Amino acid sequence: MARERDAGPPTYDDRGDLLAGEKILGVEVPRAMRVRGPVTTERATLEGDVPIEKAIRFYQRRLTTGQVESSANGARFVDATPRSPGDGTRKLNVLVLADERAGVRISIVDRTPRPGPSPTDEELLKAFRPTPPNQRKVGVTE
Repeated sequence: MARERDAGPPTYDDRGDLLAGEKILGVEVPRAMRVRGPVTTERATLEGDVPIEKAIRFYQRRLTTGQVESSANGARFVDATPRSPGDGTRKLNVLVLADERAGVRISIVDRTPRPGPSPTDEELLKAFRPTPPNQRKVGVTE
């Protein structure tokens, strides 16, 4: 354990739980995890050599969800909301899986509904204007 502290910031707290590092997509990630691939506004993948049980417990304490799918290889938190202040409107799917090569792989997908482009005033008015008689389609009655 002393070598771990000399090598950099600690990975575990005094109780043996994973310590939080930075926030990615509105949720904290364990300090021991490394980002793999690009982080976009909707997706991030991380890897780290930590026990799967500790990684699952880390997210059980940081996410609120009514649907956790557990398997022998890990857990999936579906439509979860981060418990951290300011991020309560996000909807995330967080997958925590045991990985032979990396130890643990975490995939975070932001499923928060994105607002589409707002219609212009002209488009709104056009939608509510009746179609003039000479532009009505043949065989269509109102």
